[in-house]
Amino acid sequence: MELKWPHGLSAKAASILYGVIQEEMFDSTESMSLDDAARQIGLSKQSARTCVGETLDAGLVVQSGKRPLKIRTSESLKSILSTGVSED
Repeated sequence: MELKWPHGLSAKAASILYGVIQEEMFDSTESMSLDDAARQIGLSKQSARTCVGETLDAGLVVQSGKRPLKIRTSESLKSILSTGVSED
């Protein structure tokens, strides 16, 4: 399924989104930290924050912690993943 194009995500933001989806499906914490996101895309935390912002702005993830910043899949993304249909 292609989520990058309809939501205008950069390749790095799409990579973070892919990591968040993996966390949701396979990890018990179901959240990705900013440190994890930075490692996922191979950039600094500051650069990763910009990409995380893209996924937040698109409504595909929600913030689940502030210190440290953590994100997890949004209900909208869960719906897309379960049905294969975007709500747009």
